[in-house]
Amino acid sequence: MKKLWIIMILICCVATGLTITSQFLIRDIDGKAFIYDRLDILAVGDSNLYSAFSPQLYYQLYQKKSYVMATANQSIDKTYQYLSEFLLHTHPQIILFETNPLYSSHNPTQSQETSLNLLSTDNHVQQMYTKKKRKDYLDEYGFYESRQIIPGLYFNHMKKTSEMFVIPEITKMYFEKIVDICQQYHIQLILLSVPSAIDWSMAKHNYVAFLAQNKNLPYIDLNLSKQVHINWLFDSRDGGIHLNNNGAIKVTRLLGQILEK
Repeated sequence: MKKLWIIMILICCVATGLTITSQFLIRDIDGKAFIYDRLDILAVGDSNLYSAFSPQLYYQLYQKKSYVMATANQSIDKTYQYLSEFLLHTHPQIILFETNPLYSSHNPTQSQETSLNLLSTDNHVQQMYTKKKRKDYLDEYGFYESRQIIPGLYFNHMKKTSEMFVIPEITKMYFEKIVDICQQYHIQLILLSVPSAIDWSMAKHNYVAFLAQNKNLPYIDLNLSKQVHINWLFDSRDGGIHLNNNGAIKVTRLLGQILEK
């Protein structure tokens, strides 16, 4: 019991020390601003996405214009609603769908009609073109920049299993709607899972991979990538849920390398 307390105290000391000295361990996002005259990539999802993908850095590295259409705890019906609004006004070449909303606790539990309100205060299209921030903590391209480090002690959150984390039928319905609307506008839909030691698992990966194969869609799961090199001691702002600047730089850079191929 005494040893356990000593270990816990040491962990707390390390975590506190890393948090205090984060200003010396975290990197700045050295991106480049741009004007939306066209859109190459639209990324949709929740807070995992807006913490992991920087459009300004992507533009500096690959000269492609992108926007992050993500909100905290975004449900799958909201993803479809926002996507429908966007595609009435702009047609990107690629839509990246970050897959965590498939498992959102805020997802609808029964079928309901999705009503579009293009004049609402949550209108992403208007905010993108007017460079109005959706939230104080998001930049004008939809990215959350974080210079905070809170480490997480995770070494293998993607343990091998054949199990699948199956989603409810109502969630499948909205996923089908997202697939259909991308096909309607002839836009390449790519499924993406960004690194999250808390929110993602092998069982979720297995099911999303099944969906991707069934719909003949590309699927990029960076939780399994050996090239992204996420270090949960330094690359998370909250102990393994979301990435900070360090992690976002790694994800944005590698994602560009994959997409440019």
